[in-house]
Amino acid sequence: MRSLVRFLSVCALGVMPLVGCSEPGGARIEEEPCRFPLSDYCEGAECPSWDQAVAKAEEDGRQEPEWCWVVSGACANLRYIMTGVGLGGVLQYFDDSGALVARKVFEDAPDFCNDTSFDKWYGAPPNCEQEPSRNFCMGWGEEYCAAVEQCGSGSEAECLARYDDLACWGSWNSYVGCFRGDGTCESCAERLPEWQECTAPQPGRLS
Repeated sequence: MRSLVRFLSVCALGVMPLVGCSEPGGARIEEEPCRFPLSDYCEGAECPSWDQAVAKAEEDGRQEPEWCWVVSGACANLRYIMTGVGLGGVLQYFDDSGALVARKVFEDAPDFCNDTSFDKWYGAPPNCEQEPSRNFCMGWGEEYCAAVEQCGSGSEAECLARYDDLACWGSWNSYVGCFRGDGTCESCAERLPEWQECTAPQPGRLS
């Protein structure tokens, strides 16, 4: 979870800043990411659809929960899914019809285009602000949400919904995550107030 929040803090800025590239006489950064036509990645029916990307995200969200970075949301009139891979990741944009319109691969080092860019784009980079709304990284969530219900701290369904709510990540990880080790209703009780505040009904929050 901490890795996911840290990952989003960087990616929420949009295109990651470009720093350092090989050049005779010193290092300088290319201001533009390297770009290629979308057809260099996929074409027509070979491109993943939104539904296929969601299915893959749900599958990935149940793997490696400690290092899971799989989120989706809106970006103006587009939808996106971002999946972390090590210290980099893949960001895919889809239009209303579910067709892939752009794809970005990014790293924490300028590994693309002859070591000149942190990003490699397929298709035109969208000019919009990402608004994350869904976290696919269920991982160990389902097992420990059952403990929340047993402790009378809310239903298992509500607990899982809060995991999917970006506003509750911190308190979810604190209280529900407490049960991962030898946590009990009693030993995790001091973290309960933060969880209760998180689960209180608020406008725009998952119910």
